Amino acid sequence: MSTRILVVYYSATGNTAALAGALAEGAASTGAEVRVRTVPESAPAEAVASNRRWQAWVGTGPHHDLAALADLEWADGLALGSPTRFGGPAAQLKSFVDTTGGLWAQGKLADKVATSFTSRGIRTGSFVSGKSAAPDSVALQALRLQGQRLATVASHVATGLKKLD
Repeated sequence: MSTRILVVYYSATGNTAALAGALAEGAASTGAEVRVRTVPESAPAEAVASNRRWQAWVGTGPHHDLAALADLEWADGLALGSPTRFGGPAAQLKSFVDTTGGLWAQGKLADKVATSFTSRGIRTGSFVSGKSAAPDSVALQALRLQGQRLATVASHVATGLKKLD
């Protein structure tokens, strides 16, 4: 059985989606089975319309399937991605994470390997978009390597747990 990797992201302009795709490519290159999921846009239409790049991204949908709690149960490893908002994740991603309490309470999130990635307009994110620039080849390669590492470590943990059973 191959390692199962879930990539869940929120993207307002497509930059974080590109990073999610690169991370997924890296994980898949190890032979892992990968699911890429997004979370719903919850910003008011007038807020989206106030930013042409945000409106363009939302208007080109649909994008990936929406994340579900069943995806989390399925996964051996998880990557969460979001642009930063005042030092934290976007509310859209946080809202999804906030729904996972039941899984956590049941122990269904135990022993899963996790990582995260961000994009930001200034030098505090793992990808700095500057003046709304798309991720460059260096950032995309870094995310591919992060995906490979996530899949490799998740595989080791899952294999070790099976040996304990």
